[in-house]
Amino acid sequence: MADGITDQAVGQLWEAVSTEPDERCWTYLPYSAPQSQQSLKDSLQNLVVFQYEGLFRQDCILKGHNRNTAWFSMIDDEWPELKNAYQQWLSPDNFDEHGFQKQKLSDFLIE
Repeated sequence: MADGITDQAVGQLWEAVSTEPDERCWTYLPYSAPQSQQSLKDSLQNLVVFQYEGLFRQDCILKGHNRNTAWFSMIDDEWPELKNAYQQWLSPDNFDEHGFQKQKLSDFLIE
């Protein structure tokens, strides 16, 4: 997929979009990513509309190297406005025969 978003990430996002946050008792949906994956960080902030919360420096050691972790979130009050946009964006109608999106998420968001 474009912009560093993997099929697995889209699948996880679709599961979250398809299931009401209140059914899972969510009031806060966190997401973390290795800071070194700048394209993923940018994609989450710009495509998925998570808010950047901060950076845990040297959060863990992975393969013998320190790893920073960037944290993003979405809160329950933001969800109703965003749910419809996510459903339209992730709809099979929004993807061509090669799996590329026809419209960006931002095209479905109400300004």
